[in-house]
Formats: sequence, C-alpha cells, structure tokens
Amino acid sequence: MKKILYLLLIFICLLSACKNKQQTGNQQAIADTIVVQQATTPITVAANIKNFDYQWYSTRMNINVSYINPKKDLIAINAFIVNKKDSIIFINISKFAIEGARIVLTPDSVKYVNHLDQQYYWGSYAWLSKKMGFEINFQTIQALLTAQDIPDFENNFTKDSTAEGILYYSQVRKNNNNQMLIEESILTDTKCHLLKNDIKDIATFNTLHIAYGQYTSIENQDCYQTLKVEIPTMNILLDGVLKSTKINVEGPTTIRLPQKYSPLQLK
Repeated sequence: MKKILYLLLIFICLLSACKNKQQTGNQQAIADTIVVQQATTPITVAANIKNFDYQWYSTRMNINVSYINPKKDLIAINAFIVNKKDSIIFINISKFAIEGARIVLTPDSVKYVNHLDQQYYWGSYAWLSKKMGFEINFQTIQALLTAQDIPDFENNFTKDSTAEGILYYSQVRKNNNNQMLIEESILTDTKCHLLKNDIKDIATFNTLHIAYGQYTSIENQDCYQTLKVEIPTMNILLDGVLKSTKINVEGPTTIRLPQKYSPLQLK
C-alpha cells in the first residue's frame, strides 16, 4: 500500500497541465496545424458545462486501483475528500478504516503525511512539478474534481452532436498564462453535465482520460457519483464510486505533522 499512497499523491498533482518542453520538430508540427486552422477558419465556441455552484464540497469515495494492460487489480482503498472552494482540498486515504495518508492542497502549498512510512512533504508544488514534468495548478485540480472545465485555457472548441451528447474538440488549446498547448475532447450530455474529458499534452504526448457518471441532484446541485481516471503513461486506472456527498457543509481541513516523522527524500 505504501507505493499506492505515493502514487495517489502524484496522481492528485497529475490533474493539471504539462510544461511546454517541445523540441523543434514538435514546434513545427504545431505551427503547421495552426496554419491549417487559420486557413479553414473553423467556427469555435466555449464548452457549455453546467456550473457547479458551491462553497464547500465533500464526498467519500471507494477507489479500486488497477493496471490497464494487462488488466490486474492492485488495491482497493477509501478516500474522504473535502474542498473549500478556491481555498483548500483535503484528502484522507485509508484502508479498513485505518488512515494511511493525508494530503492538504492550497493554491500555493502541498502538505502530505504518510503514516505507513512515517514521512512527510511540507512545501510548494515545485518539487512535484519537477518530478512529474507537470506545472501543478490548484485551480485545475479543483475543476477536475468538481467536473468543470479546466481554467485559464482558450475556449476554442468545435462543436458536434453525437448519439451520446455534445462533443467539444480542440486540436490546439493554449493556456492564457504560459505557452502550454493541449489537445482536448470534452463530451457532455444534453443537460450540459460533463461526461468525459480526454486531455493530451502536445509537448510530451502524455494523456489523461476522465469519465464522470450517474449524476444525482444534491442540494440543488448535480453531482457525479462514479469516476474513472485512466493514466496510460503510468498504466493505471482508478475506478471510484462516491457516497455521502454533501454540498455547503463544512468539513475537516487540518493536517498535523508528527514530530517523529522524517522528511520525504526528494530525488
């Protein structure tokens, strides 16, 4: 379970965008793509995703972690998640009601305590960004946790109706704050609930596939009750079932650093 706890810490931070590390060949390919887009002048729109209006959000999630290929179950764990909007994300990871790790994310800090290894990380997102090659972003993690569009990107989607709902696609979507480029496909149902979000970082070709399902009305907000997250580059699938979801009910957000724990050895 120790490796799984470390993996989940990294996974939490994978829910954000990648740094732009393109080589010259990739830059030329992207430039060619942009030229084609300008020549054809497609009509683009913003993805219409139902707004999730809340101040506090909390849920309990049963998560099965498995390999994608070959299909093999690794471990089943439980997570308790609390999100105070734009302020903090609290995650308690346990198995058999025994807490294994606790994570607290804020817009400018990461706090992680692993009770199994008696180790901790207390600092900024810089180490995790360097470790994964990803620019960590609290707002992006929050958006994907609450089934919203990722922020700070151009809304330049083409729109098409399918048998499943409405498909929004962007071959090159640029971050407004840096030079990051992603390819993204968003599927919503006819009520504008986010069903699927497939993201590919153009610089590294890393992909992330997220699927939300079984939307249920809770305190006049539509909340998903199933979640699948596929990370092909890590050959990992997380399959979650939510329960006890609450809206605008305050939850715990604290984390304590035991004196005997040692700092996580950063590499």
